[in-house]
Amino acid sequence: MPAAMAATAVAALGPAAAPVPPPVPPPVPSPVPSPDPLDPHWSLHPRAYVAPFCPTPPTIDGDVAKPEWDRAPWSVPFDDIRGGGPPDSPPDSGPGPRCRTRIRMMWDRTHLYLAARMESDREVRATYTERNSPIFHEDSDFEAFVDPAGSNASYKEMEVNALGTVWNLLLDRPYADGGTEHSGRVASPGDGNRYWDAGGQAIAARVVEGTANVAPPPPPSDGGFRVVWEAEVALAHSDTLARHPWGERPEVGGRWRINFSRVEEGGGR
Repeated sequence: MPAAMAATAVAALGPAAAPVPPPVPPPVPSPVPSPDPLDPHWSLHPRAYVAPFCPTPPTIDGDVAKPEWDRAPWSVPFDDIRGGGPPDSPPDSGPGPRCRTRIRMMWDRTHLYLAARMESDREVRATYTERNSPIFHEDSDFEAFVDPAGSNASYKEMEVNALGTVWNLLLDRPYADGGTEHSGRVASPGDGNRYWDAGGQAIAARVVEGTANVAPPPPPSDGGFRVVWEAEVALAHSDTLARHPWGERPEVGGRWRINFSRVEEGGGR
């Protein structure tokens, strides 16, 4: 997510003259949300994050608070993916304030760097140890979906649990449009187009507070239960742009489309 850049142009002028004040543009009205939920709504526009260029790449060790990350601000906390109310999200069924999730991002000429911090008031499951296992089926996980061209085609997905086990996949198009998973879970090297994996990736995860695979005590004595884990990821542009010829490497002023997700309780939360 490259940073924006401004440019100044200088022109040669004739003899000096009295300055003429520039015209005052009319005020731009604020967008008015439509009462119809099916109409385009400004609040549905994806959030933007300005990721700074990283002159010195971080050592990927799971520490997301080291000095290399000081230049990258934390994002706003994640929202409940199911929406803001019933029937999709009944009251008290979603993550509370003690289940905060935030990310940081940086980039350089070779990699996109991600840092994630997951706070939890419930059990953090971490059981999968084999690469390209379907982590979200059982474990707590952090996920990134990277689509440089914003095309919904040949985008890359990465999932990681608190043990640092990773699952990489390429989705040729959305599942609703007949999309097919390409990964080391469904195919092996040499099996043709169905196999894909990330070769230039580095990932580390660690539990920094509490213990994974320990359930909280039953109410009302669970008020102080807390587990925090962090993930640090380097995604190579060569992997992200593989089979994605319409995408471009990041540049200052450019944009990449990226989505993030955190899954708990086998997708139930």
